[in-house]
Amino acid sequence: MACEAQSDTSTIPVRSGSVAWFCIGGEMKRWVIALLVVLAAVLLGGVGYLGARSVAEPRATPSTAPHAVDVNRGDVQQTVTAPGELVQTRQTMLSFDVSGKLTRLDLQPGDRVQAGQTLAQLDAAPRAQALKKAQLKLSLAEAEHTRQLGAPGLPPNY
Repeated sequence: MACEAQSDTSTIPVRSGSVAWFCIGGEMKRWVIALLVVLAAVLLGGVGYLGARSVAEPRATPSTAPHAVDVNRGDVQQTVTAPGELVQTRQTMLSFDVSGKLTRLDLQPGDRVQAGQTLAQLDAAPRAQALKKAQLKLSLAEAEHTRQLGAPGLPPNY
């Protein structure tokens, strides 16, 4: 072996580009082994400590007495802001037989109303015009009816 050829055992011979640790001298060899044993003990001790610490139950924190406060009677006031729409508890939906343009509104939201009270008025012009047109059609139909009754057998005149 390469270590046996060396007379000085305190040097570390190099063999094939690597250090042969077993060629260290006797005194130095003991120091290296002692150092490795100490490092292994420290490593095992640290791993054991960390393992025991993670498994151990957590310690209870010292409790402190609660802070006492005097009690007084009074009104509790709290303000809440929220989006929304206020709606009365009694509300009636209105419906009408005719449609049209609103010309007059006699009340405001929140007003009280009585039965039979006029709430609003519609534009009467379109209704008056429709009435005149219907009356004209009626008079034409009556005239045609009278003509047909007066001359039976004659064809209607278009």
